[in-house]
Amino acid sequence: MPRFIAILFLSLQLLTNTELCQLIKLPVLIEHYKEHGGADNGISFFAFLKMHYFNGDAKDADYERDMQLPFKTNAGALIISHSHSVPVPSSAIVLILPEKEILNHFNKNYVTWIPSEKHNDIFQPPRFSWS
Repeated sequence: MPRFIAILFLSLQLLTNTELCQLIKLPVLIEHYKEHGGADNGISFFAFLKMHYFNGDAKDADYERDMQLPFKTNAGALIISHSHSVPVPSSAIVLILPEKEILNHFNKNYVTWIPSEKHNDIFQPPRFSWS
């Protein structure tokens, strides 16, 4: 049962918020191919796809029918947005904690490092070090 619910929610998400809802129009594509004569007229399915999808939007006699094909027009599904959030009750109790002083303990016995003059020059020859 949880697997079915997961598949249902995934399908709803993909069909409502992406362009996969255009796949519902696949029977229209097959019917329009048959209207063009299909294999009887000597046109292959790939030539039909090339004519309708790769030659631009030519305004011919069946232009309105061509615009009903999948992925020819934008379905506008991406305009819809939604948010998944947990509602917060309006009578939420906010606890105010007492202030505490944060004690910072610093080491007072640190030694101030003063670099020598020879280390201030950035152009120095390479050195070998044992440390």
